[in-house]
Amino acid sequence: MLKINSHPGSHRRLQEQLALVTTTAKERKYIHQWVSRQVITKSRARVKRQEDLDGRHFKARQYNSKKRLLNKLLKGNRIKAYVGANKATVTWPNSRTGSIARGQQEGFKESFTKRDLQKGQPDYSAPATDAQAKALIQKGYKRYVGRYKGGKKKGQARQRRVSKAWIKENMTLGQAGLVLRMMRENTQNPDQLPPSKSAWVVEVPERPFFGLSDKEAHDMGKELFDERLTKIKQAKG
Repeated sequence: MLKINSHPGSHRRLQEQLALVTTTAKERKYIHQWVSRQVITKSRARVKRQEDLDGRHFKARQYNSKKRLLNKLLKGNRIKAYVGANKATVTWPNSRTGSIARGQQEGFKESFTKRDLQKGQPDYSAPATDAQAKALIQKGYKRYVGRYKGGKKKGQARQRRVSKAWIKENMTLGQAGLVLRMMRENTQNPDQLPPSKSAWVVEVPERPFFGLSDKEAHDMGKELFDERLTKIKQAKG
């Protein structure tokens, strides 16, 4: 039995067509190997196009929406096919990678509380992170320069753009986080910031990238069936 993800009905139809074109154990193993490779190849092509099984574009991330999705899940030997005469399984040997792939395929929700986050309390005195620096630049963060940069006439001072390197060298993780919150809330007074959330729900939308679409399963079954008929005709001729 070939275990693959596909649309309802297409898996069954493919199995029926495979039953018609396979007779010996050697033939069944060859067919399973061929189909497994096709599943991997078509899934990789789908990720390259950033499309799901229905041909729809992947739902974007909430943040960093321009970054391509799922690029690393199907690279190299991360995904493998285990093939035999009676079944083939296409899967991820690494359980963590497999869990990530399943989460992306089916979507999931995960809840976090302040207590969960406090278990891994960050060092707020550490340098600002690359992600913080990038977010601050995207928000238009600038530093004041000139004679009045630290006085009452700050508004008269010149502003200068900063680089990610400057932010990471001159701001701590805590400072960068506070400034970023203030910019997002459009306030210059930290006391006006809304209370921090006590719980969060992270939702990852489903992005069914792995398996076969109805058309792919139908076309593959037809190709195998036609190939088998040709061999039978040649044997009789």
